[in-house]
Amino acid sequence: MWKKIPLTPLFLGLAGVLPFAFLSATKIFGFDTAFGLPTQPTSALYSLVILSFMSGCIWSFSTGKGDYLGCALSTAPTLVGFFLVASTTVNSSFGFVGAVKAFVLLFPLLLILDYRAHQLGQTPDWWMQLRTILTALVVICLLIIAVL
Repeated sequence: MWKKIPLTPLFLGLAGVLPFAFLSATKIFGFDTAFGLPTQPTSALYSLVILSFMSGCIWSFSTGKGDYLGCALSTAPTLVGFFLVASTTVNSSFGFVGAVKAFVLLFPLLLILDYRAHQLGQTPDWWMQLRTILTALVVICLLIIAVL
C-alpha cells in the first residue's frame, strides 16, 4: 500500500540524486568531465558520500531501538565503499569504472538493510517507498556512468 511521502524528505532525497543525474547526463552527451571534474571519479566519490549518509540513517534507526546487529550491518556498506574508492588509487586496473560498477550493486544491498529496519518498525511508514524510488534513480544513473 502506498504511503504519502512528506514533501520535504521527497524533495531533499531527489536533490541528493541531482549530482548523479547531472553526471550521467554528461556521459550521455559524450563528455568525460563536468565543470572540470572527471565524471567517473566524481561519481565514485559522491556514491561513497551518499552510501555513507544512508548507512548512517540505518545506524540511527537501529541505535534508537537498541538493534545493535542493525548498527553493525549498517557499517558494512560504508567500509566496502571506502575500500572500493581507496583501491582506485593503488590499483589502476580496477579503476573508477570498477568502483562505479560496484556501487551499482552496493546501493540495492543497502536497500535490503533499509527493508530490514523497516520490517523491525524502525523507520517511518513511507521510508521504503522513498528509498526504493531514490535507489532506482541512483542505480540507473550509475549504470549510465559505468557503461558510457
